[in-house]
Amino acid sequence: MTVIVGTVQFFLVIWWAVIGRAEYLRQIVVKPGGVFHKESIERDGVTCVFEYRCQGGTGENWDLSLMEGISKGHAVCHAQRSGATTSYLYFQEFALRIEGPAELITGQAYSRTENPLSADEFLVDPKKKQVSQVNGKFKNALVHASAEYVHLNKREL
Repeated sequence: MTVIVGTVQFFLVIWWAVIGRAEYLRQIVVKPGGVFHKESIERDGVTCVFEYRCQGGTGENWDLSLMEGISKGHAVCHAQRSGATTSYLYFQEFALRIEGPAELITGQAYSRTENPLSADEFLVDPKKKQVSQVNGKFKNALVHASAEYVHLNKREL
């Protein structure tokens, strides 16, 4: 009986770790044309905003998501190409920004799924709560940007 109870408890913990950490997902089309576009997703009073300007042939399907972190109050915002390792768009500018009661912890940007941009191509700005390109240094390739933050109203004291 003890083994059965222990097994059930184990699976409940696993279920909560996987299912309990909800992800909010919004599919967007990143559109070329050289004009600014703005997409956003909101969760618990915090909004993740992806702004960009790019050129290219046709639009691409991207995902904008907010995923709760393992630590209480931590979460990550992602803007990334859906199911692809590269983008064929030529990004002129991008910014992934957090709005609301949150503190930006860190961020990252990738030119390919596993290739981070070089450190001089993008900037993580805690005051503006955003990850963005560095003008004159960014090589115009982007497939994924992320911003990790802590929700100030949910942080453990």
